[in-house]
Amino acid sequence: MSATIQLQKAFALKAYCYSCQGYRSVHRALQQGYWSAFQAYYDLNRRNDLVSLVRQLDDQTPPPYRNRIPPSAAELARITPAPGLFRFLFARWLGKRKRSWPFMVQEIRYLSSTLGRLRSVLEESRAPPNSSLIALRNELCNCSGIVEMRCYGLAELDRAKYIEHFDHTERVAHLQLNEILSEPPSAPGDAPATRAAG
Repeated sequence: MSATIQLQKAFALKAYCYSCQGYRSVHRALQQGYWSAFQAYYDLNRRNDLVSLVRQLDDQTPPPYRNRIPPSAAELARITPAPGLFRFLFARWLGKRKRSWPFMVQEIRYLSSTLGRLRSVLEESRAPPNSSLIALRNELCNCSGIVEMRCYGLAELDRAKYIEHFDHTERVAHLQLNEILSEPPSAPGDAPATRAAG
């Protein structure tokens, strides 16, 4: 039987933000000639933050599981549940009262491995093949999907979708990580019209 790990709300939200920021940034880095700017965006502070997050994910993982191969996307689809009718109807109400959220250990391994790979690829002097970056982008998108499904009903996720990222559209407002983690969530339907996830 697989182990279940409880992630505190702020930590799960941070993992979601880094995953969204990552897959959107990698997507923009696919453009020819953007690699050095992408690396500059992920400055030393951002890279150290990634290392810290990966280390915390590994610390949350029971020792017997830490060296196991992360699940494939197909295996992940079987592990991570889609919200049922009860969660769909009551998730917002329940989410306001929850302080931690359950994740399967395989999901934690997938988050740790993928975010760690993002950190490693930043050290490449030349842009990896597009096929490799596309695979990484898709895996980071899967990471955000894990958190969305496990933390279904967490109101802050709606705001976290607007996190800034590499080469984001300047005319569109985005949020910094500290704004997402510190500000109270907006009421459903109250997200500013000027904010977008692009």
